[in-house]
Amino acid sequence: MSSAPIDQLLSACETGDLSTVRAVLHTNPHLINQHDTDGGFPLYWSCQYGHLPVTRFLLQSSAQINQTTVPEKQSALWTASLNGQSETVTLLIECGAQV
Repeated sequence: MSSAPIDQLLSACETGDLSTVRAVLHTNPHLINQHDTDGGFPLYWSCQYGHLPVTRFLLQSSAQINQTTVPEKQSALWTASLNGQSETVTLLIECGAQV
């Protein structure tokens, strides 16, 4: 039994599986900024783990760069910084993330 598209997307963002991210968003583009039960979202998870190809793809696909978690209000830039993902931090700032 396969998992729901949002679960597939979030898992792929966490693991850096770009092909799955592309496939899920191709058929479910509305999920790009969807929050999970923990308040996270695709861009947040890809940035937390420093998956640059996934992060770039999400940004090119109109992910909301300044979206925050619910209820903590933590951004993708915040989690990338907290987790020492310096290349991801640089990319987010270059793409216009609020500092």
